[in-house]
Amino acid sequence: MNTLKPGDHLCLLHESHDDWLLSIASFIHSGLTSNQKCLYITDYHTADEIREHLALNGVDIKSHLLNGQLAILDSKDVYLIDGCFDSGRTISLLQNETRKAMDEGYDALRATGEMSWAIKNMPGSDKLAEYEANLKSGLFETSACIAVCQYDLTRFEPDILKEVLKTHPYVIWRGKILQNCYYDPATAHSSYKDMYDEIINCLSHLETQHARQKELAESEERYRALVDLSSEVGESILMVQDIEGKEGVITFASDQFVRITGYSKDELIGRAGFDFISPEHRQAALERHRRKMKGESLPGLYEINIVCKDGSYIDVELTSAVTRYKDRLANVIYLRDISERKELENKLADEKEKYQTIFEEAPIALWELDYSELKKYFDSLKSQGVTDFKKYFDENMEAYIRAVRISKMVRFNKGHRDLWELDDEDTFEDYWEKSRKYFFKGSDNYKALMDDFVRLAHGHTSFTKEEPVQTTRGNRRYILTRFAIAPGYEQTWARVFASLVDITDRKTAELKLQESEQKWHTLFQGAPVAMWELDYTEVKYFIEKLKARGTTDFNRYFKENLDAVKYCIEIPNKIMDVNAAAHRLFETSSFLELSEKIKSAGDTEESGYQNYQHILASLAGGENEIAFESNICTAKGNGRVVLIHYSVPHEQQQTLSRVFVSAVDITARKHAEGELKTYQKNLENMVKKRTEQLKKEMEQRILAEKKYKDLYEEESRLRREIEAVSEQRVRYTRSIVHELKTPLTSLVVANDHLAENLSGANREFALAARRSTLRLEHRINELLDVSKGEVGLLELDRNEINLYQMLKELVRDIKPLVHKANQQLKLKIDDNLPFAYADEGRINQVITNLVDNAIKFNSPGGTITIEVGCENGNIMFYVKDQGPGIKESELELLFEPYKGVKRDSSTGGLGLGLPLSKMLVELHGGDLKFETGKSNGSCFYFSIPLKQFNRQNLL
Repeated sequence: MNTLKPGDHLCLLHESHDDWLLSIASFIHSGLTSNQKCLYITDYHTADEIREHLALNGVDIKSHLLNGQLAILDSKDVYLIDGCFDSGRTISLLQNETRKAMDEGYDALRATGEMSWAIKNMPGSDKLAEYEANLKSGLFETSACIAVCQYDLTRFEPDILKEVLKTHPYVIWRGKILQNCYYDPATAHSSYKDMYDEIINCLSHLETQHARQKELAESEERYRALVDLSSEVGESILMVQDIEGKEGVITFASDQFVRITGYSKDELIGRAGFDFISPEHRQAALERHRRKMKGESLPGLYEINIVCKDGSYIDVELTSAVTRYKDRLANVIYLRDISERKELENKLADEKEKYQTIFEEAPIALWELDYSELKKYFDSLKSQGVTDFKKYFDENMEAYIRAVRISKMVRFNKGHRDLWELDDEDTFEDYWEKSRKYFFKGSDNYKALMDDFVRLAHGHTSFTKEEPVQTTRGNRRYILTRFAIAPGYEQTWARVFASLVDITDRKTAELKLQESEQKWHTLFQGAPVAMWELDYTEVKYFIEKLKARGTTDFNRYFKENLDAVKYCIEIPNKIMDVNAAAHRLFETSSFLELSEKIKSAGDTEESGYQNYQHILASLAGGENEIAFESNICTAKGNGRVVLIHYSVPHEQQQTLSRVFVSAVDITARKHAEGELKTYQKNLENMVKKRTEQLKKEMEQRILAEKKYKDLYEEESRLRREIEAVSEQRVRYTRSIVHELKTPLTSLVVANDHLAENLSGANREFALAARRSTLRLEHRINELLDVSKGEVGLLELDRNEINLYQMLKELVRDIKPLVHKANQQLKLKIDDNLPFAYADEGRINQVITNLVDNAIKFNSPGGTITIEVGCENGNIMFYVKDQGPGIKESELELLFEPYKGVKRDSSTGGLGLGLPLSKMLVELHGGDLKFETGKSNGSCFYFSIPLKQFNRQNLL
């Protein structure tokens, strides 16, 4: 059916159901696979029956019906529209369907219809012969259509069938397409039996004629093949016959044989073919000829030497077959010149020996594998719908085990033995047996081989990977595996090669380096001192060019060439990394902003780039440590004094690819030093003035010893006080950060004393001062805690605490603050609240902060609710208010230090309460979260891990 082309018109004549179904299924299937649209017109069969028959015969009905390439129509919709057959209308309909198929992108329309409607005596049925005769000019000569009309010989009258036979150029009979020599539009009439017999005889004659034509075509094809093989594929042909008692006389020689031997055909014809065979092969060839001529069946190809006209020998490969030629047995011999092949085989043998030597002595482990059975197994799994082989093998361990068992290792080399720690005499079976104990699911070896299988199953023909494995002695190694299917074996996987390189030392070094880099980066980012990393490779290159030009005095050069300094400053992408402390120092929010601030670092063109001149000159002179003080201006316009230190690691001294810079804010120290110098200068003036005054008094009142003594003692006392104050001032300026709380403690004690000893308005003033002092102390404590938390130094003092008792005491302490704000406080505690393993002071601090926030943001007269209970293995704390909630724009600021959310200007503070609370909760292993609504208030809640102790057992 694949030979049919647009314009062919056939009739299918059938006597049995099987004969009909075989031809129709083949016709439809061939059209679907040839990008042709197929149309089936039913009459005797139903559409469901056609779909079922085609599906059972291998035709993909469902998909082709869905995409429209196959359509099944009823004869009432094609032949018998409105119950009447109209030849012209039917032909027009087929023309339209053909054009539609072409518009849809198909190459042709392939249509077949059941013609049994023609025997139902419907109006117009008598025009059947006229319809069949008109199809040629009306459809097939103008449209790309192939049509088969189906006629059941058991249903139609012979006269109709005879007309059908005369109107179709081709006939399908018993599964064969026959050219119809009876094709003739003219109609003849005979008796029923005669016409039927005539039809059968015609069909039989067509079948016989077809067989003879096929046999003739095959014979011609064989002859043509002989000639073509002789000239095109390098085969020579000799025909030898036994004539008049002489064996193996050459009666035919091909042109190719003439070319390879150098003889002419006249020199060959009539001579014994064995004369041209080398003596050592001549007798054996003669014996094979004799046996062939007797009708024995001998093995196929064998090799001999042919003697050429110049006396040289050529290697040939031959086979032969006995046939008849001019009514006499003939031995037809096919010969192929294999001289080049033999030479190549010898070279190949040498190459194989070299390859074997290289394979065995290679310093890396090599495998040769035969995965042909594995390929078949994977193909069968794919046909069953497996697409994700990793998932399939994980869920079907037996399938993976089968894949391992059918994998065949052909050979491995000495490098493999060394890598896997095998003994010299160990075989593949020994290797498998020794490594089996390290092949459990989830092991390194299991994962490695699983990865090989999955990559191959998903179409990878070559790949490289790094992976850990365990040797037969249990040692863990990292290997670099290169896996490849040999070219030409992609369809079978019969030859697969793998090379394995031990990279354990390199991998170990990489892991240590990675760990070291990670530790360094952690320290770098968490350092409290501002730090950044520079890449001065281009600067180093610029300096080397200057040296090559003869520059030696770089201090002078950079002072006289500010453009060179500016060029080094503006080299792009030289700042590689910065830490959080640098952002805090320069008060920046982005890398680009910080980069610009670092580049300037208080050094401008107006000042002559003094700092950068010093840095570049020092680097050019080979210095690795450079320190200097500089004034900077932060992104917010604040001036600061910093101590900057440049450091070049030893291994980067030749390239300057990594230069580390640290900057310490010494603004407070410099300010204190200035104040101290001023103070000392004033003190010196005071002492000098006082000394002169005393000297005058001593001269004037030398006789008044007592008064002089009193004045001297007073002066000594003042001197001691001044020195003590000076010493205290120095100690204070050096430890100002760590000593902020010392004066606060004194203020708290003083305010307590005043509050106890004063009354009325003075006592209220004292209490207000005490509250302000406590708030300042609270802010300092929060600031210190946050600072500790940011560098990981904040610690907890965990103990088993009675939450019930702690919460009761806490509510008692903070209730006055809530009531003072004209608000209510409620406490809800689970009846069986267990003990907790936590820092009681810190938990108290978190709840106090949350309640303090709730007081600030709650509605006047609102209620603050504290709820504590157990949920999912945690103790949950909830603090709810009835305030207006938190604006969406402020949500991101809740846990940001120094930002926070303020209800109005009266709710001041550093914004550290929530960030600190979150740190404390997370140190306990919990989390602090919140919920807020536009009118339902806010709820902050946190959890700490539960340690199960029954409160009643400890009371």
